Amino acid sequence: MVPLVFITLSTPSLNVVLNVVVARMVPEEMLGRMGAVLSMGSMALKPFGPVLGGALAAALGGAVALVLLGALIGMTAAVAALSRELRAFTGEAAPSEHDAAGADAHPGPA
Repeated sequence: MVPLVFITLSTPSLNVVLNVVVARMVPEEMLGRMGAVLSMGSMALKPFGPVLGGALAAALGGAVALVLLGALIGMTAAVAALSRELRAFTGEAAPSEHDAAGADAHPGPA
């Protein structure tokens, strides 16, 4: 139950972080579409959680299913913690070649 309590308590802060990253990295004119894609994806996946949990509990027993899901959450956290890309991630979009060329071609007022 400890991993499930942890994930339940951390979900709101993870949601805020995801929204900030999306707002920083997605161009303003695409924010609505990105929000729709994320919303549709999460709504499409929601029914599978109870189905998977129920199938695991029926096949393995409730305690084993909780331990298995807790181990999966722990492994996911470990992989994320060991990822160099995630540790170096700042949430800022890298300037594209188009942005760099555009800045040089049309210098702004000094």
